[in-house]
Amino acid sequence: MNTFDVFDTLLARRHFTSDPVWQQLEQEFDIPGFISARKKADTGTRSLQEIYNKLVDEGIVSPSTQQEMIRREIELEISISFPVQKNVDRVKDGDVLISDMYLPAAAILQLVRSVGMDKQVTLYQSNGDKSNGSIWPRLTKVETGTHLGDNRHSDYDMPSRHGVTAEWFPGTGFTQLEQTMFDQGLCNLALLSREIRLRNNPVNAEHFEIACDANLPALFMLAELIYREKQDRDIVFLGRDCQLLHKLYNAYYSTAYYMPFSRKIAFDQPEDAVAYLTAHSPRNPLYVDISSTGGTWAHLSQYAELDVLVAIYSDVAFYTPERPVLPPKFSYLTSNSEIGQTNLLIELFNCGNHGHLSKIDVIDGTLMRSHYGVPELPTELIQELHKPVSQASKLSSIYADAVRSELQKFDTTFLKGVFSNMAVYICNQRHLIDTAKGFLEQETQYLDQFTK
Repeated sequence: MNTFDVFDTLLARRHFTSDPVWQQLEQEFDIPGFISARKKADTGTRSLQEIYNKLVDEGIVSPSTQQEMIRREIELEISISFPVQKNVDRVKDGDVLISDMYLPAAAILQLVRSVGMDKQVTLYQSNGDKSNGSIWPRLTKVETGTHLGDNRHSDYDMPSRHGVTAEWFPGTGFTQLEQTMFDQGLCNLALLSREIRLRNNPVNAEHFEIACDANLPALFMLAELIYREKQDRDIVFLGRDCQLLHKLYNAYYSTAYYMPFSRKIAFDQPEDAVAYLTAHSPRNPLYVDISSTGGTWAHLSQYAELDVLVAIYSDVAFYTPERPVLPPKFSYLTSNSEIGQTNLLIELFNCGNHGHLSKIDVIDGTLMRSHYGVPELPTELIQELHKPVSQASKLSSIYADAVRSELQKFDTTFLKGVFSNMAVYICNQRHLIDTAKGFLEQETQYLDQFTK
């Protein structure tokens, strides 16, 4: 039998405090000053019922609404709670949950059930027995394994002092990158990144965390810049590198389009490539890619005038024998000469879930079929890299308004700076090159064919 703390161990809250819950109650029940009174009534030794009894005694809460407010507070706590998945996955049938918390045991169990913990457990609830140590001698009378919790004193020092094996979980705070975003004023984006990170128990943990901590914010910066500067255009995100950006843009901004494309068909079948783009594009297309030397578009400009926007213009290194001459309608947000050299890791972290577009069949002037290579990355790794954007999209009903309102406050220079810093951070994780060696080797071989 193992034991687990509950709050900030098995579950986290969307905000670090219950202030938003109490603010909502203050508004719903029209009780000015409720937040401060609610905090004052919680001495650390009172149950939720006793807290509200005190608020009734002080005339803050009406006796007729007391139970309704208790019910509503529990309901709101459930609505802002989510799992710390890697800890939830450790719970087994027969384990015990221990919580020093004012909420009643039934409500705490309802909370852990609401975040997906479906094991059959018992719960010990108190208002301080973990902290004062009185629970631990009783636990040593039964067969116990390890206790896991986030509070250094209550969940590690006290059980260890009483002979209980304890493991300290650092908690549900921010990572360094999340904290930096929060400090810069990107508070809701930091909270979103944190929630997604904690909701997952990834197999490829480091890849997932970089995708969540760095790539997800980078894509939000791009989405905001594109919407802000180009919302009058029909945005066409090109694959494979923009598959994630397309999904995020659709969830948080506006309808956009996704179209697989590749250098290979641009160089091997330029006229067919133009026909393919034209046939699959809306009326006023702006083609968007994450990184480009301009070589593909310089080549295609001989056949059509295409509007292209890339996030990073690779003006330092290029794959063609000579530096491409950029066509008139090629634009970019930043360049390698401005931010430093990037590499194929930016493509890895934005790799789509399909292979390269390798060939287009055109029969009697009609596009009939497109051919794709085999994805170079393992399916499991692709899923980990895609999870942050997939979950951000699912959480858009909660976060979209807050994140977008926040981003609108910043100027273009700031947004470009955050994007650039995140992109460079990703590309500096060179130790990950060995873990995706096959992908990077194939990408290099793919580019080499255009240098001849």
